[in-house]
Amino acid sequence: MTIEIAHSGPVFAFTLFLIAMQWILALVAFVVALVIIVQKRKVTIPDFGWLWALVFAQIALRNAMPATPPVGTLGDFLSFFWVLGIIAASMVALVVVWVVRGE
Repeated sequence: MTIEIAHSGPVFAFTLFLIAMQWILALVAFVVALVIIVQKRKVTIPDFGWLWALVFAQIALRNAMPATPPVGTLGDFLSFFWVLGIIAASMVALVVVWVVRGE
């Protein structure tokens, strides 16, 4: 006897929406860091705070997924780990630019 359990369509759609939101936020962080670096704008402390807040927002978005999946599920490999890496790389790039420019 086999019992199969599957999520409903709206639950699946909500999960895809959260994954899309994670990617959008990460791409926005990357573009903001890129604009600051390429256009040689001043790096300010709120830029770091915003990126750090995005890291914690990603954790909250992941925990909002239906049934709060354990770490290492497909959603993590599709978005969560990549998104955290992009945001972290953006922050490291801004810190390097901030130190090098002496702002």
